[in-house]
Formats: sequence, C-alpha cells, structure tokens
Amino acid sequence: MQKKLYYKVRLSYDTEAENPTITEEDLPRVLWAFANKTDVILTCGAFRGKDIISVLPDYGAMLGYHRGAKLDVYSFKDYRIEFGDKAERKIGDLRLLLKEARDENNYLEQSKILLLK
Repeated sequence: MQKKLYYKVRLSYDTEAENPTITEEDLPRVLWAFANKTDVILTCGAFRGKDIISVLPDYGAMLGYHRGAKLDVYSFKDYRIEFGDKAERKIGDLRLLLKEARDENNYLEQSKILLLK
C-alpha cells in the first residue's frame, strides 16, 4: 500500500498558528495559487494565494504523528527510510512545471501585445 504524501501550507509566522495540511492531490493548485497570488479552493478549505508563505513537506503527518508532535532526529530517520526524498522531489518537479507554465504564459502575453501593435 502506497502511503500518501502530505504538505503543510504556512499562512502565518506565528509558531502557534494552525497551518493547514494538504494532500499531494491539492499540491499543484496550492503552488499555482502561491506563485500567481490567486485564490484557490481545496478539499480542506479556501486560501488566498497572497497569504501563503511557504509550502513544505509535512513529515509528521506522513509518519502518522498527531498535529502537535515535535519531531526529532529519529523521526526524520524514520521518514527517510519510509519515503526517501519523494516529497521533496515532487515539489521540485512541480516548481519546474510552474516555471514552464509561467514562461509560456509570458510568451503568450508578449505575443498578444505584439499582435495588437
């Protein structure tokens, strides 16, 4: 059985703030909203892209820990044994896709401007 990857959407710098956890299915939409500062509706709620500070792997959720658990060196060792660098690679791959989409969008916008002249 393949385990799910979870990601934490950081909306506040406050360490006590409740940062939502999303699944890998919602990750592309959150990264798109973050990159383009647009609003997004997910299974766990709605977010304003301009409020998203970061999107990082939620190691505790992937290991099945409760939300307030403090991770230690052994927790990260367990994560590496079970998942490797799968969560980090997925973010990296999506970041490249977003960059390509942005470049394509910029190209299309520039083409429209040239056609209007």
